[in-house]
Amino acid sequence: MVINLNNVSVYQDKNLILNNIVLQINKGEFVYLIGKTGSGKSSLLKLLYADLNLKHGQGAVADYDLRKLKRKDIPHLRRKIGIVFQDFQLMGDRSVRDNLLFVMKATGWDDKHKMEARIRDVLSKVNLGTKGFKMPHELSGGEQQRLVIARALINEPELIIADEPTGNLDPETSDEIMKLLFDIAQSGRSVLMATHNYALIERYPSRVIKCERGNLFNHA
Repeated sequence: MVINLNNVSVYQDKNLILNNIVLQINKGEFVYLIGKTGSGKSSLLKLLYADLNLKHGQGAVADYDLRKLKRKDIPHLRRKIGIVFQDFQLMGDRSVRDNLLFVMKATGWDDKHKMEARIRDVLSKVNLGTKGFKMPHELSGGEQQRLVIARALINEPELIIADEPTGNLDPETSDEIMKLLFDIAQSGRSVLMATHNYALIERYPSRVIKCERGNLFNHA
């Protein structure tokens, strides 16, 4: 099990956002997270990658106990999680390859041959194999999001957290990104995707969980 939360309460500062959360996500599972703006989706995601502390309940992500997590352990947890943001957060002054290289250096890679091989591998997986020399502004929106997914995959994570990954994309490009995320899940990684796009959920059906009125529940 990649995510296992039991009776978890999620706080922002002293404000209770979500209460008595129970959530299990298995290896290779694709799960949608839905809910209105302000319902707690982002807070839940922040808890999972340790941007918020777990103060109440029991929680584990990628075999890390969130209650016992020390500050020095957070980078190790985050190597097991790939995060895909809606607004890309790419470094505009570096090439595609150098965006990936920056993440690798920051997370402890030091063997140049292995680094180059891994970069080639992830760029090939996201269909950017010939774009390593390009700058982010030279890529289309869909290509930029595929680069973000490549960056999320670089450390071979157990879990991909995707926060509105199609929010800035046209429908055709959104379909490309969804197919890529489903392929990632079928390769054995778990994917948790927050979205407001119900049309995508209908086209790519999978398990749906919903944040509403401070609770989390399976959505029929």
